Amino acid sequence: MDKKSKEPPAINIDAQQAIYDIIRRGNDAQIRRKGNGYIILEVKKSIKYSSG
Repeated sequence: MDKKSKEPPAINIDAQQAIYDIIRRGNDAQIRRKGNGYIILEVKKSIKYSSG
């Protein structure tokens, strides 16, 4: 019986640099599993309307 590993792959240097660049710009970085790897998303939130 083969056990499937639930552990995600380690984040490499390029991915770490991408996360650092996103955070330096003042945005949030979101990491998601995709297949056997992962994707890094840049989350930009802006206020479109504020009352008060």
